[in-house]
Amino acid sequence: MGCGYHEGGEPHKITVRVGNNERRNYSLYDFEDSTVWISSLNFKQDKIKFYFKRSSPTLTSLIFFAGDQSSIVNWKRYSRPKIIAVYINDKHWTDLHFEDCTCRQEFEFAPIYISKRDFILSFVIKEIYKGEDERVAISDIDFDGPGA
Repeated sequence: MGCGYHEGGEPHKITVRVGNNERRNYSLYDFEDSTVWISSLNFKQDKIKFYFKRSSPTLTSLIFFAGDQSSIVNWKRYSRPKIIAVYINDKHWTDLHFEDCTCRQEFEFAPIYISKRDFILSFVIKEIYKGEDERVAISDIDFDGPGA
């Protein structure tokens, strides 16, 4: 999972904003399938934010483990992302389209250089694969790039 990026730098802060309430969350970036972020019931209003310092390495891929991958029971219980909008410094950059699987899903792109200023990468769930519970689970989000 994205070890080249992890060795060269990582986000210095991770938060999830629900409405006006923003809290730190490190379970989204801990390389553990047993820790899972669960959205609010109004998942389209939740915003996951990764804060990077301007000295962070170049980003070339996003790696997701969508859904609750701690067990097949939990996989079926919670919804999974189908489409996630990605924002760079609050400006829409792209939409990621997911498969409904317990697999690693990697999205590669032209390098994002983080050199001139601090950088915020944000994610908003737009559509889901419905589980028994409409709240959305994500087990891990990781990054990779050539600047290890």
